Amino acid sequence: MGRNIYIAAKNRPFITEWTVAGDATARTVSLPLVQYRAEGNLVYNFRVDWGDGSAPGFVTAWNDSNKTHTYATDGTYTITITGTCEGWSFMANAPMAPKIRKVINWGGGTRFRGYRYMLAGFQNCINLTNIPTGGIPASGTGVLSQGFASFFNNCNKLTGSIPYDLFKYHTSLTGTFDNCFSGCALLTGEIPGALFSWNPLVS
Repeated sequence: MGRNIYIAAKNRPFITEWTVAGDATARTVSLPLVQYRAEGNLVYNFRVDWGDGSAPGFVTAWNDSNKTHTYATDGTYTITITGTCEGWSFMANAPMAPKIRKVINWGGGTRFRGYRYMLAGFQNCINLTNIPTGGIPASGTGVLSQGFASFFNNCNKLTGSIPYDLFKYHTSLTGTFDNCFSGCALLTGEIPGALFSWNPLVS
């Protein structure tokens, strides 16, 4: 019984929190999806709940118009992604970076399939304040040659400690972690000793 409860807890969507304010452009969120990685195209097939009571969107391509939503009023909203979303990088959509505030759940199991590309995943997310515990899920082989470089680069409001198992599901990773936590001055403690132990092929 306990084991079944544990599995259910791991079977969750990818959940983030965003704050928007201002004119229609400022109240618009466009998910930072990526077309392909060095090893090939990325797959998208997910449902997105925008957290404002509007109808959910269904996204099947990196440039699908349903990845963009304009909120009617200023506020803080929880965005829930369920399904397959293999690429995520604010380098691909820098104007959106200041709008994201929290990563509430990385997702996992059948409800969220995980990632293959996260280079500069949250780069310049200057208002991001926290990330959850637990590992970032991997889709298939997970992140490979392009690594987690600049993953949290310049996230200068990010607080708390670094989860020791953050990259544990990306065991085939061959890229780097260059500047992964650069500019994250408010993070507490040291980099966990086991943080990169899951990634023996890293250069």
